[in-house]
Amino acid sequence: QIAIALEEARRATTIDPAFAEAYGLLGLIYMDMNDRREAEENFQRALRLDPASSELANNYGWFLCQTGRERESVEYFDRALRDPLYATPGRAAQNAGTCLMKLKDYPGAERYLRRSFELDAASGATKYQLSRTYLAMGQVDRATFYYNLLARSVASTPETLWLGLRIARANGDARTESQLANELRDRFPRSPEVAALARGD
Repeated sequence: QIAIALEEARRATTIDPAFAEAYGLLGLIYMDMNDRREAEENFQRALRLDPASSELANNYGWFLCQTGRERESVEYFDRALRDPLYATPGRAAQNAGTCLMKLKDYPGAERYLRRSFELDAASGATKYQLSRTYLAMGQVDRATFYYNLLARSVASTPETLWLGLRIARANGDARTESQLANELRDRFPRSPEVAALARGD
């Protein structure tokens, strides 16, 4: 309910113009609405009010990553990671790794994603991104290892099935590739991955 969230966050800033978290929330809301100017303005105001907030740094970093400023985003993820009291450092490390993947900086992505895995080994997103990274680096054994961990811990999605299918292809495992392709077609027939499969991608 974006409209209600936006109204409540605005009210919070009216009641307390120095409430950094409210501006940070506005930044997230405008980011969701694809209003980059308002998102940037509110994130910047939040960070001016509370420059030590690791949560704000992580969220602003994610905004930068989503708006073509991936390299700049890592500075903010690092800021969050330097805070020993930050409650979810694994997420900041995962975000940094994911952003570096977009730049095809696979060694950099690997460093952050391995750190994320050390901090939160249960994170399905980290296992997924590690598997993708190693596949991109041609380290198929490692990609397979993290994919198997992922497949045992989360429900299948089009993205995870597509990754598994690509790893099976890299391993020369035609049987698993065929099984995953059939599951993808049966369970997610309208997904972009099925369309890619039909094109032979």
